[in-house]
Amino acid sequence: MIIEHEECPKYLWVVLLLVALLNFIRGFLHTFMVEFAATNIAGLDLSVSRNELLNLMNVYGWSNIIEGILYLVIALKHRNLAPLALTLAGLFIPFTAVTTNLANISLSGADWGGAPLMLFIYTPLCLIPVILFYMQKYRNR
Repeated sequence: MIIEHEECPKYLWVVLLLVALLNFIRGFLHTFMVEFAATNIAGLDLSVSRNELLNLMNVYGWSNIIEGILYLVIALKHRNLAPLALTLAGLFIPFTAVTTNLANISLSGADWGGAPLMLFIYTPLCLIPVILFYMQKYRNR
């Protein structure tokens, strides 16, 4: 998963920049527009455990911002880590779905409006370029 810096094709680190931007947007929404995001995107009912739900959203937002910073640094300075970063980012939602299911956590209490975007856009955006890169790499051996 770690390649030589010069070996990283432009499309991989450009996609990682896009993923960083998406994380900055998610982080901004979760952190600085937390109540709007909780009610209008996630569809959370804040009449129950309002402060706890907003705090969890806020904490998650800061992790999005930190993740965005890391992806930005990798894309600009440490491109040899781009395949690894994109793979881990792409596996986040599927792994979350599996562990949520294993823990018997019901998600029926909210709309989770961002989930389709994450599953059907973010996940393929991260994983497809890495798959294409390794297919090209091993085809040219």
